Formats: sequence, C-alpha cells, structure tokens
Amino acid sequence: MKRLCSLVVSLLVLCWAVLPALNLTASATTVNLMANPSAETANGASPANWTADSWGTSNTTLSYASTGNTGVRSLLITTSGRSSGDSKWIPDAVNVTANQSYTYADYYQTDVTTELDAQYTNAGGAVSYAYLATVPASATWAPITTTFTIPSTATKVSVMHILAANGSLQTDDFSLTTTTPVTPPGNTDGNLVSNPSFETANGNIPANWQNGGWGTNTSIFTYVNNDGHTGIRSAKVQTTAYTSGDAKWYFAPIAVQASTAYTLSDYYKSTISSSLVAQYTDAAGVVTYQTLSVPTSSSTWQMATVNFTTPATAKTMVIFHLITGVGTLQIDDVSVIPTTVTPPTSPSISLTSPAANTVVSGTVSVNATASSAAGVNNVQFKLDGINLGSPVTASPYQTSWNTISTPNGTHSLTAIVTANDSQSAVSTTVNVTVNNQSATGNQISNPSLEIVDPANAKQPLNWNSSTWGTNKTTFSYLATGHSGTHSVKTQISSYSSGSSYWGFAARPVTPGQLYDFTDYYKSNVVNEIDATFTMSDGSVQYQYLGDPSPSPNSWTKFETQFTAPTGAVSVTMAHNIYSVGWLTTDDYSLTTFSYQGFNRPIISITSDDAYASYYKYGLPLEQKYGLTATDYILTGYINNTTGYMTSAMVKALYAAGHEIGSHSVSHLDLTTVTATKMDAELKNSQTFLQTLLGVPIKDYAAPYGAYNQQVVNNSKLYYQTYRGVQSGYNAKNNFDANNIMVQNLVVTTTLAEVKSWIAQAQATNTWLVLVYHQIDPSAAAGEYNTYPSDFDAQLAAIKASGVAVETVAQAVAEIQPQL
Repeated sequence: MKRLCSLVVSLLVLCWAVLPALNLTASATTVNLMANPSAETANGASPANWTADSWGTSNTTLSYASTGNTGVRSLLITTSGRSSGDSKWIPDAVNVTANQSYTYADYYQTDVTTELDAQYTNAGGAVSYAYLATVPASATWAPITTTFTIPSTATKVSVMHILAANGSLQTDDFSLTTTTPVTPPGNTDGNLVSNPSFETANGNIPANWQNGGWGTNTSIFTYVNNDGHTGIRSAKVQTTAYTSGDAKWYFAPIAVQASTAYTLSDYYKSTISSSLVAQYTDAAGVVTYQTLSVPTSSSTWQMATVNFTTPATAKTMVIFHLITGVGTLQIDDVSVIPTTVTPPTSPSISLTSPAANTVVSGTVSVNATASSAAGVNNVQFKLDGINLGSPVTASPYQTSWNTISTPNGTHSLTAIVTANDSQSAVSTTVNVTVNNQSATGNQISNPSLEIVDPANAKQPLNWNSSTWGTNKTTFSYLATGHSGTHSVKTQISSYSSGSSYWGFAARPVTPGQLYDFTDYYKSNVVNEIDATFTMSDGSVQYQYLGDPSPSPNSWTKFETQFTAPTGAVSVTMAHNIYSVGWLTTDDYSLTTFSYQGFNRPIISITSDDAYASYYKYGLPLEQKYGLTATDYILTGYINNTTGYMTSAMVKALYAAGHEIGSHSVSHLDLTTVTATKMDAELKNSQTFLQTLLGVPIKDYAAPYGAYNQQVVNNSKLYYQTYRGVQSGYNAKNNFDANNIMVQNLVVTTTLAEVKSWIAQAQATNTWLVLVYHQIDPSAAAGEYNTYPSDFDAQLAAIKASGVAVETVAQAVAEIQPQL
C-alpha cells in the first residue's frame, strides 16, 4: 500500500490522464500552520510531528540530523542502490480550507533533482495526491517555494519533499501559510489574459500564472526579471531531461463564447520547436484539447499568432505554449482577443444535439441547424463516418439513432449540408459516449474482451494498453480466457520503475454511489488495482483498491466495493503489475452496489502477530470497556522472539474471553511457498494452539493479507474462515468466509475515521472487522501501531455506539443462518 503515494503522482502519464488543475496563485501571509517547522523538537530519537517513509527497492536511511539551515536539527535522507520507489519525511497533516490557496516553503540542499508533492485527505479519510513542483539540485542551503490551491473535497494536507533517486536530501525550516490573491491591473486593449506581460508579481511567480506539466521529464521553471519582450519580466521553462509529457507556463482559465473566432498571439524565444494548444472546458466540466500551431525555434523574440474558433460547447479556455523535449522556451506579451468574422457565403451547418462529450443510451434524436444563401437541398447525418439514416430534405433537420445497435464506447457524429447550388459543408465533429448497460447491469463496454477492435485486431474494442516509467512491457490479446475465447496479458521483462496494464474506456459514475468491481486474473507476481476518477473540474483522483496475490496456475476472482468521490464524473480501473512478471485478466464487471444487511450491525476487534505490547497495553483497555477480540497468533514467535507474547500471555487472552486464531507459524506469504510448506504453516500453527489451549482453532488470518485459490482450498482443510486485509464491509451479498473484509488501523488512523466506519456499519447492518497490530506508546513502533490513548478513544467510541461486539467465530455463527 505504501507504493501508492509515488504511483499516484506518476500516473499522470497514462493515456487518459489530464493536465494539472488550473489555480490562481497567491502570496503568503505570516502564520505558519506546520507543527515543529524547524524540526528542533525531538520525540525520542525522531523529530516530533514527522514520520519517516520509504518504499521500493533501495538502500535508504532517513535520519534526524544534528545540523540545520537554522538551529541544530534538520531532516536527512540518503539513498543508494535504488531501482524503484522513493523516500520522504511526512509532516503531520494540517487542517485546510477547500478551494483556499496556500504557500509552501522549505530550505534544502541536495545533489540530485527532487520533487514536492501534496497528500490530501477528505472528510471520509480517502487520500489523493498531486504533484506541486520539481526542485533542482543545490550544494548549499537554498529556498524552494510553491503556491497551490486545495481541492474542493480536501480537509487536510501534508506537503512532502521527496527523494526518488540515488543521492542525498537535507531539509529544514518548513512553512505552510494561507495566501491572499494578487489582482493584476485590468487590460484596456480587449485582451482577455490577465497580467499578459508578467509584470505583476505574486511572491516568486507571476500573478494569474501557474507552471507545470506531465510525463517523465525534468523541467525548471523561472520567473525572469531582467529579460522581457516588453518591460523586464517574462516566463521561462527549461527541460534538461525528457522521456515523455510536456512542460509549460499557463494563465488562469478565461471565459469564452462558444463557436466564436479568437486571435491568439505571444512573443517567444526557444531552442526547439514548441506547440500552442487550447484547452476547452464545457458547462459539465468536460475538457477537450486542440493543437493550434507549432512555432519553430528562435534565438530572438519572435511573434506567434493564430486565428481559431472555439467549440460549440466551450465555456472557458486556457492556451498552453509548451515544449516536449530537451530545450528552453521563454514567453511574454500573451494576448487572446475576439476576432471579427465576416459571415460565410457558403452553406453552414452545426450539430445542436446531442451535446459533445455527453453519455447517451437507448434511442437518441440527432439534430442540426443548416443554412445557405442558395437554399438547403439536404442534410446527411453520419455516425463514425457512415450514413445515419437517409438524407433529410426539410427543416427541422433531425434523425433518430437507436444506440442499442452501437457498441458501448466513444463514437463520433457529423452532418453534411448540401445546398441547391451543389456547395456543401461539414459540421464540427461531436463525440459522445454510448452507455447501454447489459442485463446484469455491468457498465463496462466489452467486459469479457470478446469483441475485437475493427481498427486494430491486436486489441479488444474499447480497451487500450498503457505503461509508464522505465520498464520493457509486452501487451498481448490472447485467444484463450476465463470465459469465452479472449483475455489480455501484460508482461514486464525488465523493470526499473512504473507499472503497466490494460484499461477499459472511462465509464460515467454518480458521486457518492457505491460500486462493485470484479475481474478474474492469473499472475506470477503481486499485482495492484487502482481506480482513476476524472472530476467535474477536469482534475484526476485515485483510489487504491487492493494488492491481489500471485495466482499463476488458476483463475482467481478479485472483488471489492468502492464509493465514487464527490465531484467524480467517470472512472476507469488499472489492474497493473509493477515488477518483472506477467498478469492475465478477463471478465471485468462494474455495477452499482448496495449492501444487503444482516439482522443487525456487528463489530469484531482483531489483532495480528501476537505482539507483547498488545497484551500489555491493549488487553487492559479492552477489559476496561468489557470488550473481547479475536487474536491471531504467530506461533513460531511465541516464547522465542523478543517483543512477542509468551504461552502464558496467549492463555491469559483466552481466559479473558478472547478467541484465539492462527496467523501461521513464521509469517510467510503462502502464495509464494511450496504446497508442502503451505500445509505446514496452516496445520502446525493450528496444532500448536489447540495443544496449548485444548480447544478447536477455527479462524485464520493471512500474513500480508495474501491469498489465491490454491491457498484458499488448502486453508479449508483446517479453518472455517480466512481473513485478509482487503478494505470493506461484510454483508449478505458480498460475504466470503475465505476473504473477510476489514478496516486496517495504522498509526495515522483518526478517531473520526473509526467513528465513520462504525456509522457505516450501523447504517447498513453490516459486519465491521477492525485489524490492529501493536498497541504501544513508543513512536518507534512504526506504521502498524496504535497508541494506547488512541486505542482507548476508539474502544470508547465502539462501546458508546451500542453495536454488538463479537469475536469472529461468534459473528460467523450469527450471520451464517442469514445467508
């Protein structure tokens, strides 16, 4: 799960990725919102209010340094031997206001390029990430500052200074402050761009301007103060390393009229050719792009100008002057002005419905307006370039389209008008998405991959392959499958970073709606499933859904439920691999879902691993509230390993009314061992506990949450349940005794999150299973720890809810007759 932080930032290079959200910048005030901003306050051997975090393959040390930019403390990261992942010190999350601008700053010294990213948390506890800035190397202490706007759903933020390369990074003197927008003077020449000559500063960047990009490249953005085409200011971007994507400065969105002519001009200097690209947003928040021109390189200030017409649905627009390679681009005096257009004498035609980028189903009326000085002879509608119905010879110009006969997915509509003098004209293409649900309610088009793309026989219709990062990936459209005669395969033969997957075309979703996602897979490596949401403002949010374990020999079903976040418009799934290995998938399903609840809500408290700290600090608190739990014991560590329970402690837990379950002998991932070793881990741990307690041991918790069909089949020989770590709630219509859904407690879990889980179980009459590990007052206990004070508050909330608290065995006995 830790790898999701870096994954989310990097996923911007995927084929359905969009450009960064556009925000007004702001200037900082003086109230620092961060706790322990100079890292001078220690919490034992660590800085208070800071958490060390690292993932991937590398030799990384995160240390609390005794030198600093100011004071005697700072945060140091040193990495060598890296092939993947990143490292960072994460500050405590700060409460923030949605849509408010904030300025982040720190001092740093590093011998490699680093990065600033934001980690947002919403009221429901869901986490999303956003790239903020690329930070160049500096051998001495140097400041870095960036301004950003909080998304509409976020309530907390942590800004992270990330090292994702071999080298070192030392940071100090952190600051996060609210900002007040700077308003540039208004234009008097009709120019719609505010601060077009960059002369009005907003801190260390021009007011009304933002910089950014996407893809795999290293780019430095400079607010130039001594070289302008007019005045002394301009904006410069320099790309020093490039694999994919682009980099640019861009102004805040401007309101425009639909189907209206405009003239764009700016002055530029560049060492490579560049591109002028228009981004349009309609009333529904749907974003489209249009390349306007490709200016050539110029060592002196050169004017670029182009006339263009906005789409029929455009409401706002941004122009990007960008580069897509190693080189520099400097711009100044940007202008967007409406153009006076002489009415054409040739015929004209415009599609009026359906609107561009809308979702259609069933029978749809396709309408157009047409005119000609010579009179209109007929209008012919076309679907994907093929005639749709017969020519219409009289107004109103319309035809009927039965979308049931059209495959789900994106399709294009056009119309051709022919005048009485034989002149003709073609309308602007309107793209719409057909979404006719199957009888089962599956919203994925071509879910079993059986329909071949007529334009490319090497892939299924409405599916595309995607990869990012540094790896060698082969994508295959197979002639075998879980059902039918097709499936898709992703195989990575060499790997340094990134991930690869097959993905279906984005499907519309309803914010706040609960959905069920399933697919079938085979794989010889751990894989991952993530949901990618496109939001109404054009931004992207990501949800981690799970890490399915290897299952190379048999098809295994993955299933989970998730809720579409507020503001979501559409979703697609990435079932991906991120290491050398292969993954084959088939039979995808995305349906709306509602829990079929039990007779009443139930809560089960569980613990994993048999830490002595859980016995010392957790058991007294459970007894304080009269609550019992199911404790999954790692038997090979009992009496043998410091920090773990003794046999006497396990007996005391059982005597206190707790259920004792098995957590294997030696905490191995059972999907990676031989059948003989798997059986020994399952059987010997059960035998040890039954001999110790003299009672049957019925329930098992999987180390790392790992399982596949082979493991499940073997575990059924000994246990009635197999509990993993997949997030969710257990109900009549999703209950699986061999994949009990849970909510995982970590050191950063808040009381509000626990209360929201309880409230969800109460509202839906579902079974909520909580997973704890250590209960320890020491900060050194790590990520999978819960402080005793937090555990006390969480147990108090459980008790106050009035929901029945049962062991796993008790809960299973209650719900099985209801299934």
